[in-house]
Amino acid sequence: MLFRKKRDAHALSLWKLAQKINYHPRNIQKIEHAERQPGVHLAVRLVMALDENVGDFFEELHKLCMESGDKFPMRGDVAPWLDKPSVPEVGAVRYMFGPFLRQYRNRQGIPQKHVAEIACYSLRNLVKVEKGEQEPGVMTALAMVVAVKADVKSFFNHLSEHIEEK
Repeated sequence: MLFRKKRDAHALSLWKLAQKINYHPRNIQKIEHAERQPGVHLAVRLVMALDENVGDFFEELHKLCMESGDKFPMRGDVAPWLDKPSVPEVGAVRYMFGPFLRQYRNRQGIPQKHVAEIACYSLRNLVKVEKGEQEPGVMTALAMVVAVKADVKSFFNHLSEHIEEK
């Protein structure tokens, strides 16, 4: 998968990468072998740990999907008006991806149902994602970003500015 290709390009061992993000090497290995899909925040942290541009990575991932037949078109741009949404800390971990997505979707006037259909995701779970209560897998997140007609590179670069490397 693309994660492995990027790690190899940086000549970074699996062990060193795992140490950088404080994550078990076996789980990273499962991601690299496409046995497991990472959540979007973990994917961003992995890309950041490789000192890669997050937006470029997701744009490349989108292009690979299109070449392989997963046709979700890329349009639009993420406007500079996207601010860090307030995500209240209420006990559990809160994820930034969904609130950013909701902010952009609302600005574009796109209904949640449309996003759920394009991303092949349940509307109930999309609501949880937008509230920051649930995190989608990286491929689902990519489909959601495209469904709201956002520029993939710009959206994920903006998101990465608000995700801690830990």
